[in-house]
Order: sequence, then structure tokens, then C-alpha cells
Amino acid sequence: MWSIIFELLLLTNILTSMHTTLKATQVSLDALQRTNDALQSTNTDLVKQLASKTADCIELNKENMQLRNRLLVADQPSTKQDARCQKSLLIGSSIVRDVDETRLLDTEVISISGGKIADANRTIAEKSGSYKSIILQVGSNDCAKCEDLDKIAEDYKMLVKGAKQRTNNVIISSITPRTDNDTAQATIDLINAGLVTIAEDENCTFVNNDLDFKLRDGTVNAGYLLPDGLHLSDAGTNRLGVNLKLNTNLKSVAKPRNRRRNKPKHNATNKCYSP
Repeated sequence: MWSIIFELLLLTNILTSMHTTLKATQVSLDALQRTNDALQSTNTDLVKQLASKTADCIELNKENMQLRNRLLVADQPSTKQDARCQKSLLIGSSIVRDVDETRLLDTEVISISGGKIADANRTIAEKSGSYKSIILQVGSNDCAKCEDLDKIAEDYKMLVKGAKQRTNNVIISSITPRTDNDTAQATIDLINAGLVTIAEDENCTFVNNDLDFKLRDGTVNAGYLLPDGLHLSDAGTNRLGVNLKLNTNLKSVAKPRNRRRNKPKHNATNKCYSP
């Protein structure tokens, strides 16, 4: 009898223990279920966030490609600018009017009739793109019409600075001598001396045309000038071309006579010509 009671008690304890274990297991399962639900919810949120980030990444990649293409276009100048960057520019008053651009290689010639230093500066500023080099042959008109040496020098400094915006190689050609106006020629001599200093200060090349356009006694070589005592003859134009090392395969850079403009009219008031 006691044996049966003992076995029943033992069985009851076992059942109670199992019940407790089952309850604990159920609690654990409930906790695991909640954790799983939370993980699933988190996973869903992560998937949504990933999809959103992926869309953002795709959009950013498109914008990046567009910006890269714009930069590539900006870094590559147009064909016209590329071609111009390989060319040189000779700019001046009508002293260079008879330089034949068609006889030169990769060189543009701009002759400004009656042009002064400021006119050359303005013309260069209106240009776009860059040049391989810019050659300046201007100033005779300023010397004939202005007695203020400081103003002429200051205008020339501004011209050089403007030219340096279009090229890294500025060549200053000294003002060619003239015999039609002694006062203008005296001013030219003083300005040419100042141009040497400007060239040194601005790291430019200076070409001294007086070495050829003047004789040993200091007088002007008349063979390089036309009868007007100002503009260059064929010999003078070609000598200037040699001095400036203009790029050509021909012996002469002067225009044929049938392509030249009419000779300038004499100015009775100033008794000199404007190149």
C-alpha cells in the first residue's frame, strides 16, 4: 500500500516538474516568437531602407555621370579654340597692314588703321580662346598724338596684361621709326626704352627693330619706309617679319601690290600720317 502511495507521489512530482518545464518552454517559445516577429519587422524595414538607398545611389550615380560629362566638356576646348590656341596673333596699327596673313603659317594678322595702344587692348579683350603667342606692334599713333609719356607707358602695361590673358608668350615689338614727324620720333625713342623695362617686368620677349631700321649713325634706314616716311616698304615689312620670326615658308611676307589698300591721305593739320 505504501509502495503504491509512494509511486503516486513520485509520479505527481514528475508530472508537476514536466508541467513547470512545459510552461517554461512555452514562455521561451513565446519570447522566441516575439523575437522572430521583431526580426522579421526589422528585416522588412531594412529591405525597404535598402531599396530606398539603392534608388538614391542610382540617382546619385546618374548625377555623377552627368557632372563628369560636363567636366569633360569643360576641360576639352572647342575645335575652334583648339585651332586658335595653335596660332599666333600679330596685332598692331597699319604698320603691319602689308603683312600678308596668307603667306604665314598658323598666324593671324590684325591691322587697326589709326589704331592706338588702347585699341589693340580692346581688340584682344574681345577675342575668345587663347593663342600660342601674341606679337604687339603698336604705339606710333600714341607717340604722335600724346605728349604724356607716363600715360603711353601705362596704356602699354595694360595692353601687355590683357595679352597675357590670352597667351603665355607675349612678344613686344619696338615701335618702328618714322621720318615724317620729328617730335613723334623723339617720343618713340623714349617709349621704346620704356618698353624694354616693361618686357623685363612682365617676363615678355622684346624685339628691338632699331638694330635694323636705323643706321649706325642713328638715322632711319629710309629704304625700309614708304615715301610717306611712316609706313613700311616691302623691304621694311619683310625685315619686320624676320625680326619677329614670323612663321612662313616664303621669302616674302609682304602683300602683292594688287592686294594693298590705297595710300593714306596726308593730314595737313598734324603734318603726319596715322599708321
